[in-house]
Amino acid sequence: MRKIIKGKVYDTSTAERICHIPGNQNEAKTLYKKNSTNSFFTVIDRWDIVQPVTWSEARDLIRQYGTRDQYCKYFQLHNAYGVPLKKQRPNIDMDKETYAMLRILAGEHGMSVKGYQRKMIHDRYRAYEKKQPRKYS
Repeated sequence: MRKIIKGKVYDTSTAERICHIPGNQNEAKTLYKKNSTNSFFTVIDRWDIVQPVTWSEARDLIRQYGTRDQYCKYFQLHNAYGVPLKKQRPNIDMDKETYAMLRILAGEHGMSVKGYQRKMIHDRYRAYEKKQPRKYS
């Protein structure tokens, strides 16, 4: 089913079905997520009526009628405005001279500075593991 509301296209064939919202025959709904814009909408099953849903309304509906996995998939890593949070990575601080040397070494190996940092840490850890293997009890 495809409907256009206020210039926005709501199509159940391209949207992701999330959960069923029970009600009587005239009020049972299904919640969908538009993949193109990450917005939500409901469809009243019996009448094929499309209703756009706000981010917070969708969150409440999934919390009430969906599963825990669905809730975590759509809302755990989002801020209050529905914008996905970026994963935080630790930052390695160094002075300009050290960074310049690292950039030269990374260039000699055809790698980015971050990639070369990662390689150096992994190599050093492997050497440490060879000297002191883990003891399992």
